[in-house]
Amino acid sequence: MRFQSLATFAFPFCLTPISQSQQLPGAEPTCVADGDALVSDCQEAAKGVDLTWPRGCAAVDTPRYVVATVGTCTITAWDTSRAQCLEGEKVVGAVNSILLACGRVGVGKVGGKCPFPGTNGATGVEITRA
Repeated sequence: MRFQSLATFAFPFCLTPISQSQQLPGAEPTCVADGDALVSDCQEAAKGVDLTWPRGCAAVDTPRYVVATVGTCTITAWDTSRAQCLEGEKVVGAVNSILLACGRVGVGKVGGKCPFPGTNGATGVEITRA
């Protein structure tokens, strides 16, 4: 009986898509019509993003930073100064927002940009073909 009640409680959580639950709230991705990175490669690349926070961050200005590359997919962060210092969870949320909004169904390819909300486009994430 305990197992049945636990299974009933846990079942809805199994149905929740990860990409929707980890999107960047308020994000408005811009899709690239000919985006050519494989969605599956981008999903794997997102798994490699460092989620440690807070983390040490070099005081070097890096306006563009390659966060992860897997197969055909490169995830790049941009910022006015230290793109390598962006929160990993926000980067993954932006990647998931791009995948959800820009993934071409049936083709399995994607490309686009997603600025972080409240930054007026100064900070964000981009998915391109590697």
